[in-house]
Amino acid sequence: MLEQLLIFTRGGLILWTCKELGNALKGSPIDTLSRSCLLEERSGAAFYDYTAPGAAYTLKWTFHNELGLVFVAVYQKILHLL
Repeated sequence: MLEQLLIFTRGGLILWTCKELGNALKGSPIDTLSRSCLLEERSGAAFYDYTAPGAAYTLKWTFHNELGLVFVAVYQKILHLL
């Protein structure tokens, strides 16, 4: 199940977010993704594995270059989505 879905600009402005109401993300996987992959322009990979105490997430993202948007899906690492 998706834990969180985000759409934000390349400048970092969050335009839309949807997250599961009962569960808050443990740690800060979106911030870590931004710092370690997107800002360092290592965005050639299609996914990022985030591990924190008590949490393991996989983040997948894609870009819309014409609009300058980033789409990110966060789900538990135990699940394997296409």
